[in-house]
Amino acid sequence: MYDGILRIEKPDGVNVIEYADDIAIVVVAKTLDEVARNCNATIAVAKSWLQNSGLELAEHKTEALLISSRKRIEQLSIKVGGVDIQSSPQLTYLGVTLDSRLHFKTHLKQSGDKASRVCSTLARLMPNIGGPKDIARVVLASVSKSVMLYAASVWVHATTIKSFSRIMKSAHRLANLRICHAYCTVSDDAAGVLAGRVPIDLEPLLARDSFFMRSRLRMNETQQSLSHTYLEIRDKYLNEWQHRWDHSQKSRWMHSLMPNIKVWIYRGSGVLGFQLTQFLTGHGCFREYLYRFRLASNPYC
Repeated sequence: MYDGILRIEKPDGVNVIEYADDIAIVVVAKTLDEVARNCNATIAVAKSWLQNSGLELAEHKTEALLISSRKRIEQLSIKVGGVDIQSSPQLTYLGVTLDSRLHFKTHLKQSGDKASRVCSTLARLMPNIGGPKDIARVVLASVSKSVMLYAASVWVHATTIKSFSRIMKSAHRLANLRICHAYCTVSDDAAGVLAGRVPIDLEPLLARDSFFMRSRLRMNETQQSLSHTYLEIRDKYLNEWQHRWDHSQKSRWMHSLMPNIKVWIYRGSGVLGFQLTQFLTGHGCFREYLYRFRLASNPYC
């Protein structure tokens, strides 16, 4: 019954998008006056349809966002029943924070903050000594990754700006350290390789390509061909990760022990422990390491 609002009469350049009881009216026009006119007309028709269906529109909860590439910041004013709504610099729709430039900086910051809180809570369950096994740690850490990658195919282009994804990288790093029982002084590169988790700035690209690959899947394709295509996409980003690992200036001792990331993450057996991680990273109860932090009088054994 509620789908009828998608078929209301509306001006050219206007689309009505609906998910459950959330309605979004998207108006595309060249001038601000035309946007306001078409938007007001569509809202009036939608409000009339709702009233005829025995439903009410929460006028005071209505929000407006003006998306524009113009240098001058403009503001839109629309009328919803008896309430005048001014456009805001950002709004949240279905869990995604949209801004007037579609930069998604605020969304990445909010999701990064939320993931950091989740990581901090889960970190108490994953001490370096004792606690759950590696597989259980990966499952626990995947919770924060799911928080960060929500709707990744929408905002994936924002990860190309380093300052936008800095908070997400911090949360991802904490989870990696907990998975591999590592000291907090271990580099991001080394922790990611030991944990076997793709860098967080590559994960949205992997999620986007996988999403579009599934959406293009034809009915006559088998599950085997789908799995083969996914492995090809994953290999593409594993190769990029390998390139970064080879050219990184950090953790060269560990790189000499495990130069090939694929061999390590697909090894199929063996688990990490607190002592083994110390040996692989060089960060642990070693004289040289303790001397670096002025916890020993000399660097010799």
